[in-house]
This record gives sequence, structure tokens and C-alpha cells, in this order.
Amino acid sequence: MIATLKKNQAAWLSYRDDYCGLVTTADQGTHAFSENMLSCIINMNSEREKALSAIQPAPAE
Repeated sequence: MIATLKKNQAAWLSYRDDYCGLVTTADQGTHAFSENMLSCIINMNSEREKALSAIQPAPAE
């Protein structure tokens, strides 16, 4: 389960960075870019934390 989670998390981080880059494209080169990029990352991290906390580990055998 740990290996799968690590692989999934790496893919999610790539998705998060690509998504936040996309939604802040219009802000690039402005003072708002850094703030909006950080806000996107924080919001997505918060949602990811909720999703991960819902995962129940498999019982030990």
C-alpha cells in the first residue's frame, strides 16, 4: 500500500503543479501571480489532505 500511495502522491503533485500553473496563466508577469499560485497550491493541498485522511489502511495480517 505504501508504494502505491507514494506513486499516487508523486502523480498528484505533478497534477497540482500543472493545474495551478494553468489557472494562473493569465496572472504571469503580474504582482498577483505569486499570491494566486500559492493560494491555488494551498487550496489543493487542503483538499488532498481531506482525501488522504479518508483512506483506511489495510488491517495488518
